[in-house]
Amino acid sequence: IAFVVDVTGSMKPTIDAAKSKIIDFIKNSRAQGYHTRMCLVTFGDYVIKKCSRFYDNNPADPATESQVKELISEITKLQALSGINDPGGYDFDENPMRALIDTASAPWVSDSQRFAILVTDAGFLYSPGNSGQIGSQAPNFTDVKAALKASNMKVFAVTPSLAGYDKKFGSDEGIATLSNGEWYKYQDLVTNKISINTILNKILVIVN
Repeated sequence: IAFVVDVTGSMKPTIDAAKSKIIDFIKNSRAQGYHTRMCLVTFGDYVIKKCSRFYDNNPADPATESQVKELISEITKLQALSGINDPGGYDFDENPMRALIDTASAPWVSDSQRFAILVTDAGFLYSPGNSGQIGSQAPNFTDVKAALKASNMKVFAVTPSLAGYDKKFGSDEGIATLSNGEWYKYQDLVTNKISINTILNKILVIVN
């Protein structure tokens, strides 16, 4: 499971609420005997932290407990950045599609089921029509589609309702449908109609 999280300033309430749920899931899934591997990806207008390694959470291997502690520490430090550190730039849209392309090529274990949980309150930058200030760092939607297909990564997207997320982008389906994942309305997360647990528990159902 890769957590792909928008860390621009507007995300602060969501990140603060989600951290404890993710940590609870890490502990509970281990206690229930689920073998999971997780990593954290963060982005604004550009990818800040890539998924360079997965933390192994294997209940059958006590040695992995140190990796679990590292992961929990990393999630605890997760925060939305504000002021001069805000990576969101002058435009409202961010670059989750570049983050998904990078995550698709992360060091997934070859026989694993692959899930990315994308959380953002913004639309996305893309080439050629909406590249904002980042230019070539805004990918073409065709590149996104190819990355999802090559990786077999299911995207569970918590986003606004926009073309490319839960609706068609031109002739292409949105990322949730393209990846055989699911879409959740970002505002439902903010208003507690759903929680990160809703999504994580659905992933366990799929794994089973």
